Amino acid sequence: MVSKAVKFISSDVAKKIDADLMGELHFTLYQLAELAGLSAAQAINNCIEKRYAAKPKNKFNILAICGPGSIPSPSPCRQRR
Repeated sequence: MVSKAVKFISSDVAKKIDADLMGELHFTLYQLAELAGLSAAQAINNCIEKRYAAKPKNKFNILAICGPGSIPSPSPCRQRR
């Protein structure tokens, strides 16, 4: 298996990116959270496809653990609790 280097950005850079998206481009916090969730789902899907491509689709289990995120209340997600 060939591993690829993972690159991370600092929290300061992430904050600047969020500020640019929410300012000049008018993204909402909820849209950014949705995009983050979509990215996580796509990453999980890509890993599953690569790792289990040779196995029949009904022969493995997947556990996805998700937290509440970082959207401040009142958000639709937190109001359900």
